[in-house]
Amino acid sequence: MMGSSAMMPDAAFRELDRYRCEVEAALELLEFGLSDGRVIDERTITAIRRAQDFSSASTLASLEERVAFDTAYRDLARVMAPVTSETLRSTSDVFAVREEMRRRSEAASGASVGHGSLFAVWGPYPKPRSGRASYG
Repeated sequence: MMGSSAMMPDAAFRELDRYRCEVEAALELLEFGLSDGRVIDERTITAIRRAQDFSSASTLASLEERVAFDTAYRDLARVMAPVTSETLRSTSDVFAVREEMRRRSEAASGASVGHGSLFAVWGPYPKPRSGRASYG
C-alpha cells in the first residue's frame, strides 16, 4: 500500500523515486501532446498536474492520489498512442540535453530538478526532423 508506514525507509524512498519518474514521464508526454494539439481531457490534465505537486513532496502519495494519477496516465497513453514517453526520449535531441542538464544539476546540488524548471528553459518538445518517426 502506498501510504503504509510498514515500508522500510529504503523501500519507501525507492517507491517515491519510482513515482516521481512516472510523473515526470507523464508530464513529458502531456507537454508533447498539448504542444502537438492533441485533445486531452481536462480531468486528465488536472490529475497529472496534481501528481506533479505530490511527487515533489517528501512523503508517498495516498492510495487515492496514486489511483487518480494512474487513471489519468492510462487515459493520456490512450490519447497519445502510439507515442510514449520512451519514443519521445529516443527521438528527441532536446531530451538528451535536458537529461544532461538534470544530471549536472543533481550532481552539483544533490537534489533532483523537476520537469517544470527544465521545460521553462527549453520549451516543449520539437516535432522530429524529417526521416524520423512521425507523431501523427
